[in-house]
Amino acid sequence: MRSRHFPGVDALFLGPDDVMLRRGFAMNTPRSPETLGDDMRAVAGACKRHGKKAVAVGAHAEMAAFAMKCGYDLIVAGVDVGFLANGSGAAAAEMKKLAASR
Repeated sequence: MRSRHFPGVDALFLGPDDVMLRRGFAMNTPRSPETLGDDMRAVAGACKRHGKKAVAVGAHAEMAAFAMKCGYDLIVAGVDVGFLANGSGAAAAEMKKLAASR
């Protein structure tokens, strides 16, 4: 069912870092149901009431499972910084291996 509220908006993406900063947490505070739970439940509920998709980040298994429990429709499995760090680390290891074989 398409909501007549907020036409043109199909989903709401909860930005965990934005919420953490807004709540006064340091950026190195772990993302957990204790730190983000109330906001995540509120966003999921609002989306459901208005016929919108709720989108969250599951930075690790606990948060992905929590997002599922809250009723999120789409969950990003991981974070961009982690993906970049792992990818660049793998590329560097591959290049070192190539350089050593010369």
